[in-house]
Amino acid sequence: MGLILPAMTGVKPKLTPLAAAGLALTMTLATVFHLMRGEYGLVPANLALGGVAAFVAVGRWNFRPTAAATLITPHLLKSLAVLAMMALLVFAPTWYTMTHAQF
Repeated sequence: MGLILPAMTGVKPKLTPLAAAGLALTMTLATVFHLMRGEYGLVPANLALGGVAAFVAVGRWNFRPTAAATLITPHLLKSLAVLAMMALLVFAPTWYTMTHAQF
């Protein structure tokens, strides 16, 4: 949400590169964690996600910063739609598994 909503709504858009930098740091530390445990199969995914987050952080901070704007109704509705889709993508598979599982 921190990568998408601030830039989409124009409210505090400087939070987008900060969120991306935090996510890149988290993925870097996850890579170190998996290397220490010998879980080498998980390292490429961590590096790829960290690389994408670092790319977004550098791009939004230096090359294409988003200008601040006032929150208007269309931006608010678009943000609420994105939040609803994110919630569906997170909760729908769990709900489906719990309601259709045969115990």
